[in-house]
Amino acid sequence: LRQAIVAALVDLQQITKDMADEVGCSESSVCRTYLSPRDYLALIQNFVSCLSKRRETVEDEQLHINAGLEKLRQTQQNVSELKAGLGAKTIELKEKDALANKKLQQMVADQNIAEKRKEEAQKISIEVEKQEIQINTRREEAQQDLDMAEPALLSAQTSVRGIKKRDLDEIRNLGRPPVNVKLTLECVAIMMGEKSVEWQDVRKILSKSDFIPAILNFDADKLTSKQIKLVQEKYLDGNPELTTESVTRSSKACGPLYNWAESQIKYSSVYNRVQPLREEVEQLERDSQVVKDEKDNIESEVSALEGSIKQYKTDYASLIRDVETLKAEMEAVT
Repeated sequence: LRQAIVAALVDLQQITKDMADEVGCSESSVCRTYLSPRDYLALIQNFVSCLSKRRETVEDEQLHINAGLEKLRQTQQNVSELKAGLGAKTIELKEKDALANKKLQQMVADQNIAEKRKEEAQKISIEVEKQEIQINTRREEAQQDLDMAEPALLSAQTSVRGIKKRDLDEIRNLGRPPVNVKLTLECVAIMMGEKSVEWQDVRKILSKSDFIPAILNFDADKLTSKQIKLVQEKYLDGNPELTTESVTRSSKACGPLYNWAESQIKYSSVYNRVQPLREEVEQLERDSQVVKDEKDNIESEVSALEGSIKQYKTDYASLIRDVETLKAEMEAVT
């Protein structure tokens, strides 16, 4: 091949020289072209340059073709691998599809339960509101009478707070106290739970340092029905001559004590009278609390169901995406 190329170049040079001579010898030629060895060398250089460029072009094309063939081989290998995994993906697709349907059914079932429980909670809320109204009404009825009796009780306590120790000592030192004073202090002794109301025993009560504090901190709720009945029949209602004015005239210290005893008995009487109503209110409150607890339980259940539904929706959406991805991969393989 090398000799052929050399011979071709020599022939090409010779042909060119002959044509130049022929053209130069013609009558119409105005100039003559001479070919020298330098021109032959230039021909060789041009040939070598063109050959190099062509070789580079061919090599680039070959590299491109080889790369394309490599990609085809790789693609063929990938397709083979995908086909091999197609069976596993088919099984996975069926599993995810079944799981997605199961999630959807659970979501619908829980949604129905949540709606029913919400309706129950709304009905219970209405019932609770009705009970609250009834409780408040009955409580106001019970408290109204107590509120009317309480100012007199507080006023009497304020008056008792103003009793001086020397006034009590003066009464205690009396050998034969006035009848109104004696009756008043007997009434106080009975209310404070003393068994004996003899004057000597009453004097001992007056000598105690905590007598006035005991009066001020007295709890009318602790009065028994027997004590109330005795005080009312013997000292208050049963003795019309025993009044605040008559007691105060006999002793300025006993007047506040009489007012205190009278207000305590009235308050306690009112308290006992409204006690059934208070018990009714307490029962209503207990019943209402039961309904409230049931309402809270239902609301907690509904909240848990809504949380489950939300999670089901998330899981379902994820499964659907997985199913669509698997379908796209299987379609690409097939």
